[in-house]
Amino acid sequence: MKKLSITGVRVLSFLVNSFEKLFLSQDTFFKIAILIFSLVLSNLLFEVQSSYALKPTPSLSVSLLSAANIEINSDDIFNNPGNSISSPILFNVKTNNSTGFYVYPEIEKPYFMDITNPANSGKINNLTESDTYSHLTDLPENTFAGTKDCSPDHLNQLMTGWRSMPQIGATINSLQISQNTPTTDTGVKECFALGLHISNNLPVGTYQNKIIITAVANDYRTEANLISDSEFERKIASLLTAPVDSFNEIKHFERSLTAPTEATTVVHLEINEISDRTVLAWLDKDTQTLYYYSEAEKLYLNPDCSDMFSYFGVEYLDLRPFDSSKITNMNFMFANMYDAKEIDFSHFDTRSVTDM
Repeated sequence: MKKLSITGVRVLSFLVNSFEKLFLSQDTFFKIAILIFSLVLSNLLFEVQSSYALKPTPSLSVSLLSAANIEINSDDIFNNPGNSISSPILFNVKTNNSTGFYVYPEIEKPYFMDITNPANSGKINNLTESDTYSHLTDLPENTFAGTKDCSPDHLNQLMTGWRSMPQIGATINSLQISQNTPTTDTGVKECFALGLHISNNLPVGTYQNKIIITAVANDYRTEANLISDSEFERKIASLLTAPVDSFNEIKHFERSLTAPTEATTVVHLEINEISDRTVLAWLDKDTQTLYYYSEAEKLYLNPDCSDMFSYFGVEYLDLRPFDSSKITNMNFMFANMYDAKEIDFSHFDTRSVTDM
């Protein structure tokens, strides 16, 4: 049985490691070393039956575009207005997920702390969560912050919107960037920036913290798109043999909660190229029931549903499992159903129908 899913797709990327302030002497000569590592973790779990080539599996990838090792010397900071500096972290996100992705940075600790001298109480603290600054120079001294006001194609532009950087596990992340559509084949450039405002009186030391940037695929509902009416009729007709040898002899049309056995004769009702999962149909002649089964969360009826259930001998037809929003032609869709007593249209959507 074919299975395909992307449950909980998560890509953990860019362990931005070792923000080190190396104060080499008392005259405040130092440098900041930024080491950026790329780590990609994915739990895409899928199984595809080789004889049926379904649409491409949703995927998500991230690649670092900034230099992997960045050094900022003391002159770089103290020659800037207000003893402040920003360091953009540039990366590329690529996904074919139809619902897009979101990406956000997190910090391991709310401060940069001296890792070489336990007696050193000096810290570079995260900006207070409730504060927002338009300009980096306005930050309190010995403070860092983050912003998503970072244009990948204009990295030298003045950045605003400096905020506290959320710690790992934060429920709200104000620096999150999101996109609700797939990217192009080459992906989309994104960036965050880390900003620091340093004073001359920060004690000598090596100050370190970690930043983790995480990209996640937006929730994705697996789907299957059904074949057109003519194909539907042809495939169902191939199942008809005595004593159920006509559409009128089909007395029940039901979704099965379990897959058919390997010995069962089945037909495929999905369009392979645009479906994540199969839709299998088979006929139980003892009960005169046409069953269908799919693991897809969404079952889209074909735009052409003309004559689809025409001459079916069912008394009750439940259409609730199907999404009908793509139907344009439902001409004679329920024609000549002489035994029908009830059709459940409670979830039926005719917004796209042009021929009824």
